[in-house]
Order: sequence, then structure tokens, then C-alpha cells
Amino acid sequence: EDLLGAQDYEVFKQYEATAGERMQVQMFKDALPADATLSDQQENDLILAMADERKALPASSLLNKGQNSDPSQITEESVAAALKQLEQLQKRYADRAAAILTPAQLEQFTKFQQQWSAMSAAGLKMAAQMFGNKTAAPPAP
Repeated sequence: EDLLGAQDYEVFKQYEATAGERMQVQMFKDALPADATLSDQQENDLILAMADERKALPASSLLNKGQNSDPSQITEESVAAALKQLEQLQKRYADRAAAILTPAQLEQFTKFQQQWSAMSAAGLKMAAQMFGNKTAAPPAP
């Protein structure tokens, strides 16, 4: 904060807080056909809308913790809850995106989000298999 100053530090904090959304929107932007490119304003609005929707999730959600998740908290139950939240989040993303994107862009966004959701679900399930249920007794030799 001392280096950047109060105002620029707030901009930096917001930039860091939206890193996940920035990555998603950049990947979406890169996948768009040339005739459906996003304007800078659309890109920024979409990032902020997605960040707002993610922040509305419970703080305990695996979707909010990202790579900062405590492996002991990754259970079948927490993954099932996160997958439900992900489905609801994707719907809210699409609802918010409808006011930002053109119909053609929205169609592409919906497809992209379905792929993102499938990839996220696979990652959560894999994490549950890797880290979940560590307190169980090891199998007998």
C-alpha cells in the first residue's frame, strides 16, 4: 500500500480479487469468432458481474476458496454442494451476461460456461478423490 498509494492499492486489490474471472473471460474472449469480439467495456463489465456473483456465494464454498482450500475440507459432501452452487452460479452468470453481451456473444458464452462447468466439476471430483476421506483407516495388509 505504501508503494502504490491508497487509491492505486484499491485498484490492485480489485484486480487480484478478480483474477479467476479475468482468466475465464480472457479464455472466452480468445474462443470467440472474429465477428463476435468483445469490446473493452463488455470485457470489464462481464468480469465485474461474474466477480459480484461469485462473491455472493457463501464464504465457505469451495468455489470461493480456489487453490486456498484446506484439503481436509474437500469431501464428497462439500464437492456435491459446490457442484450445486456452480450450477446456480452459471445461471446467474448467464442472466447477468444477457445484459452485457450481444445475442451471438451470449450464445457463445453459454457454450463456454458449459465447458468451464464440466472442467470445474471434473477438477472438484478429482480433488475429492485425492484429498477426501484422509482420516479413514488404511486397508489391512
